[in-house]
Amino acid sequence: MPDMPGEEIRNNYILSLLPQPELELLRPHCEIVSLHMGDVVEEARQRVRFMYFPIDSAISFTGRDETGRTVDVTVTGKDGCSGSCVAQGSETSASTAMIQVSGSAVRVPASVFKQNMDSLQFLREALIRYNLLLLRHAVISTSCSQFHSGEQRLARWLVSHAHRTGLEAFPFSVRFLAGQVGQDPRDVEALLKQFVEQGLVMLEHNKVILKDTDGLRKRACQCVELTDEATEGFRKALKELVA
Repeated sequence: MPDMPGEEIRNNYILSLLPQPELELLRPHCEIVSLHMGDVVEEARQRVRFMYFPIDSAISFTGRDETGRTVDVTVTGKDGCSGSCVAQGSETSASTAMIQVSGSAVRVPASVFKQNMDSLQFLREALIRYNLLLLRHAVISTSCSQFHSGEQRLARWLVSHAHRTGLEAFPFSVRFLAGQVGQDPRDVEALLKQFVEQGLVMLEHNKVILKDTDGLRKRACQCVELTDEATEGFRKALKELVA
């Protein structure tokens, strides 16, 4: 049974800035839910039923081909939410949203947001800006996959996840990582072994633990800085909304 949210609702960046009237309007409709790796919370071209605001989880927006293979397009952690497209009038999701890191999130029915949009002006503006951030991240990710080496892409992916979730340990298998960064599993396994030898990560069974994030940044491409800049710009814009 989902729990009603207390102050943990403030651990999501967007929700942490909600004006008190908006927070009190939403709170009776919010639930704290547990999300598990691999769960699909949103299907491409299907109606968005819920918005999920991660607290300590991560949700990946993925592309999927006809065989069921997936590739990571971008990811949302404690800075944002899934289902943000409803703020711009969309009823359906543009991509599949899959849980990438297990944890908790605040779940809000999309219908509640749409019915109260006029009274949730800050949240609506925040979600519109978050959609722009997701687009920027997706463009950076696509460019990275075309122009940068496998080492750079894997390092960027790990650093970006640490930045967006605040976590240092991820329950990722080699095959899962390979699918997310669009590389052959054998190549990813070889890169991870190099990272271990360089003291950048530690590997356990189906688990990657970051030991030297700064070192990984040096192995990554400039896309890390670009995504960080975009995220900081988003945070600054939200603060200006409540100033």
